[in-house]
Amino acid sequence: MTNWKLKLDSLSDPLIDKAKQVLISWVEFEAKRHQLTLEG
Repeated sequence: MTNWKLKLDSLSDPLIDKAKQVLISWVEFEAKRHQLTLEG
């Protein structure tokens, strides 16, 4: 798992960066949505 993550971090392709941003945003959104579901 660490291996592909290191490869991903070493890539500086703008498309890869965009994809990482989208993935991070989606994970954060899902976490917030899950939190709201648990609370409410």
